[in-house]
Amino acid sequence: MGAVRYADVVRELNELAETGWKVTELATADGYSILALTDPLRGRGGGDPLPQLLIAAGIHGEEPAGVLGLVQWLKEHAPRWVGRLHMDVAPCLNPWGFERGVRYARNGEDLNRQFDSPRHPAVQAFVRWIAGRRFDLFMDLHEDSDFEAMYLYELLDPWPGHGVRTLGRRILDRAAVKVPLSDGDDVGDLKTSFGLIAGPLARREAAAFVERPVAIEVFAHHAAHVVTVETPGRAELDLRIRLQVDALETAAEHLANQSEAATVP
Repeated sequence: MGAVRYADVVRELNELAETGWKVTELATADGYSILALTDPLRGRGGGDPLPQLLIAAGIHGEEPAGVLGLVQWLKEHAPRWVGRLHMDVAPCLNPWGFERGVRYARNGEDLNRQFDSPRHPAVQAFVRWIAGRRFDLFMDLHEDSDFEAMYLYELLDPWPGHGVRTLGRRILDRAAVKVPLSDGDDVGDLKTSFGLIAGPLARREAAAFVERPVAIEVFAHHAAHVVTVETPGRAELDLRIRLQVDALETAAEHLANQSEAATVP
């Protein structure tokens, strides 16, 4: 696969708009439009109590599979979830970095470290977009360029008891047939365990994080369940895209089934 172009992403989003998805410009940043999508039912003002799924990708520009996998999922899989979920999507929060294959925005800042003090227009716009809103699940799509194995972070309040197969574990189980899972590797101050970095975190503690990433921001104020996918950046891009698609499809199925099971008398 050749160099990625944001114009191609925008073209795909405009094609989705022709099928009923609402495309909104949240801001202009670094010479690019920062876009958001809402599913066709929400786009028509649907107020029904469907589960709320929030998805974001591309805040780190050198992690293209999140953006490309998300667009592929929106085209090929998301239509079957319309009417079972409400979906709000920020497909590429750092187009400048995405096109250049660099982590940072044009000003050299890591956009995923300023949600406690938004400065960049894309971060400010995303914060405004979700202000006052609640979601049942946030999927935060990333890659780790240093890894040949996959892992993910999962935050869930309250954290379930021992032995519960969480969404994060379901995603990893599905991925394990395609790619190794990181186990016992250091990721900053944390360590992977069969692909998972997880555990209890009080939301008031999350709200106190300095240089807060988007996952912690959303967990603190907007969603009690957050999964941050980290596909292995050293794997082939086509495989990484497939892993992102699989993660999103597993998440949508989990959220819809969970909600529908709760409504059965």
